[in-house]
Amino acid sequence: MNAKLAAGISHDSLAEELLNPFVHRLELDTTYEKIKTAVLTVVLLPIRVSIICIFLITGWLLACVGLFGLTEEDLRAQPLSGWRR
Repeated sequence: MNAKLAAGISHDSLAEELLNPFVHRLELDTTYEKIKTAVLTVVLLPIRVSIICIFLITGWLLACVGLFGLTEEDLRAQPLSGWRR
């Protein structure tokens, strides 16, 4: 980086070249893009939340089925065997 500064490239132009991967600048130029973003934000949020809830409930049910038939004492006595090679 010092070599570029020594070669005559200013610090300002170097800062413009480097992109920050942690910053996202959303440029909505047209009214259509703004309306589309607003509508899809409101419509997709409940769909995503419901899909996440369905996956969580399915995972919980599969875990309950996998532990079916085991008592609390069995689970505390020793770790489960047979699920890991």
